[in-house]
Amino acid sequence: MFYYFARFVGRCLSLLFFGYRSYGARSVPATGPVILASTHQSFLDPIFVEIPLSRQAWIMARRSLFGNPAFSLLIRSLHAFPIERGTADLSALHQSVELLREGDMLLMFPEATRTRTGEIGNIQRGIGIIAHRADAPVIPVTIDGAFECWPPGRKLFRPGPVRVMFGKPMRVEATDRATLERFVRELRERLVAQQEELRRLRRCSSFM
Repeated sequence: MFYYFARFVGRCLSLLFFGYRSYGARSVPATGPVILASTHQSFLDPIFVEIPLSRQAWIMARRSLFGNPAFSLLIRSLHAFPIERGTADLSALHQSVELLREGDMLLMFPEATRTRTGEIGNIQRGIGIIAHRADAPVIPVTIDGAFECWPPGRKLFRPGPVRVMFGKPMRVEATDRATLERFVRELRERLVAQQEELRRLRRCSSFM
């Protein structure tokens, strides 16, 4: 109940402060394992990704966010679990695969950190390993506008337009180095293409 209340509040605030719009949410399966591979622009990104969906996601989040006991309790209640960034965190990898094998949805930020420029960074290969081991499709998710609203170093957000686009599912056929590199390259290309489309839509709406 707390999750659905929080999502309702998040949806209302997103509409009020960010004129929030999403595209392609129907690409996300209503049941079964799926990975949402999202770009990362702000602290609010998990809210922006989840509010148009009909199901709750588990969220892979950096371990440092769990240092404050009160905040840790809050984000754990929203299905966040820690990963040690910059390392091969086998515990987080195992937990991710198990959640997916149980039919859950997993939200990942495969750039591993928020963008410092507003552009999409390099994609880490770990997402491909998890997707293959769990036999789960990967949905490319692009967020645009959130960087301008809450860039790194800014204490509070400022209102502005935020758009989110969900792409078509992708599959990982193997975990050899060449296949994983091809997968992350294609995933990044799709994320960039979606970002360009979102920016085109935003420019068009500004003239209406």
